[in-house]
Amino acid sequence: MRFPSLLMTEFHPSLFRRKNKSEDTPEVVPETKSTSIPQNTLYEEPLVSQHRVKKKYVTIYGFTPRNLDAVIDAVKSCGDVLEVEYGKNWINVLFDNEESIKRCLRLNTTMIEDEIIGAFRQGGGIIEDHDIFVRKKGVFTSIMEYLFGN
Repeated sequence: MRFPSLLMTEFHPSLFRRKNKSEDTPEVVPETKSTSIPQNTLYEEPLVSQHRVKKKYVTIYGFTPRNLDAVIDAVKSCGDVLEVEYGKNWINVLFDNEESIKRCLRLNTTMIEDEIIGAFRQGGGIIEDHDIFVRKKGVFTSIMEYLFGN
């Protein structure tokens, strides 16, 4: 498919900053300012370290009901357990300090009585949407936009 108006020898002059052969007037090149890329973000430290995880429970999963007592014994060896929430093949264990949580997370992929269990902390290190500050319009700005438009 050929376009009769476009020839292979022609090109868009401003694209390559060259003059077309038919142009006789010099092209004015606008002055460009150098753009600096900031080295730091708005915050001095990353968001991950600013928003500490408030949940102090660990979910242990992947065991059968007959193996529940052995799993709970292994979890209790990690630290002081404040509360245990039971499910079919999982438990949520609430701890009082971070060191106990870290020791319990090391139980991930360990074998207890011929069963491999998993351990994870919900929201561990992940920033949720409601934790990020978003500047919203105030009441006065909303009224002004309503009365006078954008």
